[in-house]
Amino acid sequence: MVTASYDKTVRVWDAATGHELLRLVGHTDAVNGAAFSPDGQRVASVARDGTLRVWDAQTGEQRSKLAGESGNLLSADFSPDGQRVVTAGQDGIARVGTVYSARFRPDGQRVVTASQDGTARVWDAGVTNSSRQLLGHMSTIRTAAEGPPHTACGHPAASMKNDRH
Repeated sequence: MVTASYDKTVRVWDAATGHELLRLVGHTDAVNGAAFSPDGQRVASVARDGTLRVWDAQTGEQRSKLAGESGNLLSADFSPDGQRVVTAGQDGIARVGTVYSARFRPDGQRVVTASQDGTARVWDAGVTNSSRQLLGHMSTIRTAAEGPPHTACGHPAASMKNDRH
């Protein structure tokens, strides 16, 4: 298990025992999100300092650091093949305002985002235009994820909201 904290650290835990295995230190502001690579060998983390960092999940060594054009990255997710990382943040690059969450679909071909403007969007992973916009929430959407094509409810995308309805 991996956690991200306002104390500027990422921690890797043994979920069965609750023991801390690694403390990943390097961000200079609150860490907003962290995710394991599909093979469990790497951890990606994003923070208010505007950086994406990739760590070795066994040793804790920082493997790479990418600084964005503006700060406050909010979430990160590896593609299913582990070769790419998608991030969401307040830089407006997605042209939907604050993007609180970005997740790859299981096939790696599309990314689902959740935004402050109350929309969830599905994007082609290789282009910058959204291919589908999901409307319905009355306020900020904090997270969105897309599941397998045939879920129990028949709808592969899900989102969490701040609506009061």
